[in-house]
Amino acid sequence: MNAALFFYFAEMLNNIGVLLSIIGVGGILLFGIMTLAILVNDERYHGKNWGWIIPSICLVITCFIPSSKTMYMMAGAVLTEKAIDTKVGQQIIDLLELKLDSELKKARDEITKEKK
Repeated sequence: MNAALFFYFAEMLNNIGVLLSIIGVGGILLFGIMTLAILVNDERYHGKNWGWIIPSICLVITCFIPSSKTMYMMAGAVLTEKAIDTKVGQQIIDLLELKLDSELKKARDEITKEKK
């Protein structure tokens, strides 16, 4: 997937999550207020209890939508894996390993000199 599209969809999913949260919380608050109004006016509840289902579903869906930061980290991980799988990426890794090996050898030599 193109990285630009991935970033676009990450922000779009974040906006959808905010919208679903607002719908969920607002719907449950509205249901609670209407239920209290029915109880106060009629002194008994007539069983109109289906108004909480859609807001609850919206809140559950919101829980499964990752944040935009998480989506960016996922994109970074995917792009890094693709970069490492290239020829240049493998050469960079080999160069880093050689440099680390030489630095570790220097550090070990210094430690052994200090002990003597």
